[in-house]
Amino acid sequence: MNKFKKIESYPFSAKSIANCTWIMNRYCNYSCSYCWPHAHQQKKDFFDEDTYLLAVYSIISQFKNNGYDNVWWSFTGGEVTFNPWFLSVLDEITQGITNKNKMAINLTTNLSQSEKWWLNFSAAVDKFAHKKINASWHGEYINSPDKLDKFKNKLLLLRDNNVNVVVNTVLTPGKLEEQKRLVEYFNKEDIYVLVKGARGNYIFLDGLEKQDFDFIKTQATLQEKQLISRKGYIEATYLNDTTKRFKSYEEVLAENYESYDSWYCTAGHQAITIFENGDVCRGRSCKKEKLGSILTGFNLFKSVERCRTKNPCTCTGDLKMPKWRDNGNNLFKVG
Repeated sequence: MNKFKKIESYPFSAKSIANCTWIMNRYCNYSCSYCWPHAHQQKKDFFDEDTYLLAVYSIISQFKNNGYDNVWWSFTGGEVTFNPWFLSVLDEITQGITNKNKMAINLTTNLSQSEKWWLNFSAAVDKFAHKKINASWHGEYINSPDKLDKFKNKLLLLRDNNVNVVVNTVLTPGKLEEQKRLVEYFNKEDIYVLVKGARGNYIFLDGLEKQDFDFIKTQATLQEKQLISRKGYIEATYLNDTTKRFKSYEEVLAENYESYDSWYCTAGHQAITIFENGDVCRGRSCKKEKLGSILTGFNLFKSVERCRTKNPCTCTGDLKMPKWRDNGNNLFKVG
């Protein structure tokens, strides 16, 4: 049973900011044994440049029509940095930046591009109000102290160029002590490590134990120094009207791994997810609610609608959008 009656996150509940999660391609230069088969491929699957650029224009315009002048862009893959048009897309987004219209970016990457490429990226996002890298640590490829140091040094290079950095890792059964050592390694450089519980088909993997979930739930407290300047938070209101703030969505999932079916949710109105085949959907967990395609056209909801997905809401891009059980908890105008 869902313990909450409302969940929201800063800045999406406090500012006129929308979210676009964009899986630009599934091509990846890595082929990790533990990666979901649908999440990566060796064949390049890029569209032409104009398709991406026209999509950027439509996304910004439709969010603006819905009352959101600012857009938070979350790019993921595959490995997006190998898309030949990725930096062109960032340049197109920059053209939409004004004193009134702010842009932010969150990029999930394996960080395998060269330091020179990352300097070009830093220059491309210079005018973004907020920029953040979620660097995924893959032990099958970063398998020596030298490679781990190179990975860390790229993070420090990005941070020196005003890009916020976080390391993503996945906690699999039996690997808790390894994860603790990794957290300690990056914390020495004041880099926060987001530890995710391994899951598939909407459930956590068998073999994860209570001590694993306890570590995930308390990671923000354990790394409090690394989070001291972090403004973002997730606030949940429980059925008994008590509230609790979380520092990461993994903590929320460890606390309340549930569906939000029939709740009002701003996804589709304030947020969209674009898949590698061009489909534009309400969200990642609710991909069956298709809004169109960047290839043939798409339309966002004109007002906030109820969730129609019975599976647990497991994607951070979906979970962070404000949602509530009924209009008595509503912070938004609904139809």
